[in-house]
Amino acid sequence: MRLLTAKYAVVCLAIALFLAAPVAAGPISGVLNITGDVTVTGTTMDWSPLGGTSGIVVVGTSTGSFLGLGGTGVMLDLNSLSNPAGVAWPPVLDFLTLSADPTLSFELQYINQGIYSDALCGAAPASGQNCTPTFPPPKSPFNLTNLTASSSQVSMTLGGIIYQSGIPVSNFTGVYTAQFAGMNYQQVLQTLAGAGSVNTTFSASFLAEPIPEPATAFLIFGALAALPLVRRFRKS
Repeated sequence: MRLLTAKYAVVCLAIALFLAAPVAAGPISGVLNITGDVTVTGTTMDWSPLGGTSGIVVVGTSTGSFLGLGGTGVMLDLNSLSNPAGVAWPPVLDFLTLSADPTLSFELQYINQGIYSDALCGAAPASGQNCTPTFPPPKSPFNLTNLTASSSQVSMTLGGIIYQSGIPVSNFTGVYTAQFAGMNYQQVLQTLAGAGSVNTTFSASFLAEPIPEPATAFLIFGALAALPLVRRFRKS
């Protein structure tokens, strides 16, 4: 009887270890850097080339799992009517894909609202001013800063999940930045409010952090399930 119980406990542990065996997709970590060109309106971000539903980005020097990747990628355009900042909406599948590694896919899950108030959005231009406008509602994703009285920069953050061969492996946070060498943010906002558009180059960094593997949980629960059997065997 002791022998059978011991064998049963060993089988349970073996099953747990089997379930915990690593799968084909591994964790993705590091920083992916991209650059591109974008045209912004009051409600849209259209990555160049203009038109269609997506644009082309260039992969720059990156780190970690992205080290050595080059070439280009395809990034889907954004529209605040479909993807307002700070509001939940269905994930955007294949938001970013890379030509150098087609197994990777970035799924967009959220866009953060800007961190500033709108108190200085209409102030006389001056260096060091910050602004996040309330349009598009409920609040813009843009963090606007005047570098001087006649130049400005903008940033925004978003995030989601990275899939490898269809398996979720990492969370990511993307930070976009762009500069307007000849425009303060008051001029940028005035253009957008008047149904106009502004065009600029941008850079973005995507920080990837691995999701804990489900296999780890299988191992823990499998081992816990086998412990009573081992204890029973020891007592008998």
